[in-house]
Formats: sequence, structure tokens, C-alpha cells
Amino acid sequence: MSVKIVFMGVDDWNRPTFIATTHPKRFFCDISNLFDYDAQESEVLAFYKEHPEKVNCICYKGSKFHSEPDGTQVDVEIISREEYKMDYWKNEVHVVNPEHLRMA
Repeated sequence: MSVKIVFMGVDDWNRPTFIATTHPKRFFCDISNLFDYDAQESEVLAFYKEHPEKVNCICYKGSKFHSEPDGTQVDVEIISREEYKMDYWKNEVHVVNPEHLRMA
């Protein structure tokens, strides 16, 4: 079963950073595919849609946005903030309030 993740922003090392939808302190990042600091969610989602194999480069990052990744690969599914909000309000997700996704 994959972990659903939502794009949060780009960290100081240009790594796209995501948060698990079911746990507010589980962050993930891509250590191989880097983005500009001001990259928007649409740009990041388009990249992974065009290159689905690159999702395998996403690994566990830690309990904070600026944590260093430990390299542990996890089966993830990237969803948009809009999809996340729909899941949240349908009570399919219960942990991270969509209002906390204001970064980026």
C-alpha cells in the first residue's frame, strides 16, 4: 500500500518536499530531481506525471520540512492539494488539515 503525499514546497537544497496525508510529521523528498525554489505545485505534479518512474527517487525525509533525507525509499502516491482537500472533507483523511498546506 502506498503512502499518499502532497507537495509542500522546495527546501534549501532545491529538493521538492512532500508531507504524508495521514501523518503531519512525515516528510518525503526527491534527492535526484531538483526544482527552483519558487516551483509551484502544478510544475512539480506535471514533472512526475511526465516521468512516473521518477517517483521512485522520493525517499523519507524526517519529521520536519528541513530534515535531511535518510534515503529510505517508500512506495508513494503523489496527489494534488485539491484531491487531498476532497479526501479530507469526505472523511477519508483525518490527520492533516488542508489549511496546513499553505506553504509554496
